[in-house]
Amino acid sequence: MHVREVSAAAGVSVALVKFYVREGLLHPGVRESVNSTTYDETHVARLRLIRALVEGGRLSLAAVGELLEAIDDDTLPIDVVVRDAHRAVSRVEQRPSDEAIAIVRAAIEREGWEVGDDNPGVLQCAAVVDTAIGVGRADVEDMLAVYATPIELIARQDLSAVGRAAVARSRMAETVVIGTVLGDAMLLGMRRIAQEHVSRTMMPSEVRPPRGGGSSGSTHDHASRPAADA
Repeated sequence: MHVREVSAAAGVSVALVKFYVREGLLHPGVRESVNSTTYDETHVARLRLIRALVEGGRLSLAAVGELLEAIDDDTLPIDVVVRDAHRAVSRVEQRPSDEAIAIVRAAIEREGWEVGDDNPGVLQCAAVVDTAIGVGRADVEDMLAVYATPIELIARQDLSAVGRAAVARSRMAETVVIGTVLGDAMLLGMRRIAQEHVSRTMMPSEVRPPRGGGSSGSTHDHASRPAADA
């Protein structure tokens, strides 16, 4: 297929296809002549993967490039691909305090988890601990304990999905990357859904959120105010 066909199949512009080739994110097509290059389904699949990581995972092109290299490098063990995927979604702008890191490490030890010193989730979690302590939330350690059990269950399901992937190493690596990047986004969405469900079933009716998630400042809110308020 030619560039317009591959761009249409992947849902990206022709200019973006050419840009990804120049940046090394997409392998070049086969040049048939000076003005003609052909592509195949592998290009479509890679373009869709790039789009998922950029749009769904909100990753930078630099981070996407690192992950694609990890997927394509057959010499890398899958656990290294897992580490690289974690780093891509766990970047912190400023190193957390030693106190916060110690709190997270203590939580890890209490759970009996085997976690390396370079696990990027430690710094990411510690950054949240710093923020929570900064706004007076002394119960942040309790939050770590509460989240530990369901998070371990989710992690086991994540790795089981990798094991169920095709035996090809590249397919397993791709599953790791997609599951990590898109899984994080899905977890946030599912948490919002579950919180609304729980609030409707556990909270008194007079303090339950309205159905439909009516946001403050909606036209309904304005319409319901007495004219005398104007």
